[in-house]
Amino acid sequence: MAPMSMLAATMNKIKRQCWKDTVRCASGETTDVYFTVSDFYEGDLFYECLRCGESIPSRPVGSTHCKCRNIMIDVDYGRLSIEDHDKARLFRADG
Repeated sequence: MAPMSMLAATMNKIKRQCWKDTVRCASGETTDVYFTVSDFYEGDLFYECLRCGESIPSRPVGSTHCKCRNIMIDVDYGRLSIEDHDKARLFRADG
């Protein structure tokens, strides 16, 4: 087995969107559980603004919005804001 310092040097960090929850076990102890988007869905989801016609990824690396700002995603706070829900749709890009 490789030494720990060698393993740490070969590990790559990636940024994933995740949520944390604290649960109580049957023994009464508590533990933290982390969920990522990929725990629920594997694939590429996009929001399409039917007002301006722009599509934006549902999991962008940085905060983003469509041209008319009907759909806005704030990555730092984990917020999605849609001004007019009738003018937005979520779709999967099969590839």
